[in-house]
Amino acid sequence: MALVACVLPVAAAWSGSRGVCPTLEDALPSRRHQIVESKREQCMGRVIIGMDPHKRSATIEIINEREKILGQGRFGADRDGYMAMLKLGRQYKDRVWAVEGCNGIGRHVAQRLVADGETVLDVSAKLSARARLFDTGQGRKTDPADAHCIAVAALRASGLRQVVVDDVTVALKLLVDRRDELGRARSEVLSRLHQVLLELVPGGAKQFLSAPQARTPAQHGAAP
Repeated sequence: MALVACVLPVAAAWSGSRGVCPTLEDALPSRRHQIVESKREQCMGRVIIGMDPHKRSATIEIINEREKILGQGRFGADRDGYMAMLKLGRQYKDRVWAVEGCNGIGRHVAQRLVADGETVLDVSAKLSARARLFDTGQGRKTDPADAHCIAVAALRASGLRQVVVDDVTVALKLLVDRRDELGRARSEVLSRLHQVLLELVPGGAKQFLSAPQARTPAQHGAAP
């Protein structure tokens, strides 16, 4: 009985001169608390890729949820620059792209990212300017500083609009792809035609060859 008397007060709360002693259930973390902490640790892996887009370039900065800078870079707006930027961003599994002005100057790169399966948030210029105002860099407006403020604004703000694929952009992409296919087909046909004319006509034919000029050498056996 003496042993029971010593054990029971540990599991029960009691009051003293220094307040209320927590019970055993409160002192030890519950399973629900452990699950919440586990989810919180998983969320810590998320990174924000802030982007300051321009017509011919884009500057990005990658931060985690503690605003620690993980990477930076400036890339061209051409195909090679875009692919290099995408490769850098895809090094982080749980990533979100934050692009300023997705309905304006950042529209082209935002739509390219969404088309490639990336998650993109639209950060307004007003929101990034507010983050720049409270930044430690005294509000200096440079491309790296803007990319940092865009990332911080996306990290702290809630309810940002997620960019979706525009139907008009999809239609234009189909037209552009078809145009590229036709251009490649034309080049292949002209290459084969020049090869044949080189065998039929000494010296071959001119580089820019129209349909009547292409028929003339083969029909008359004379160089154009």
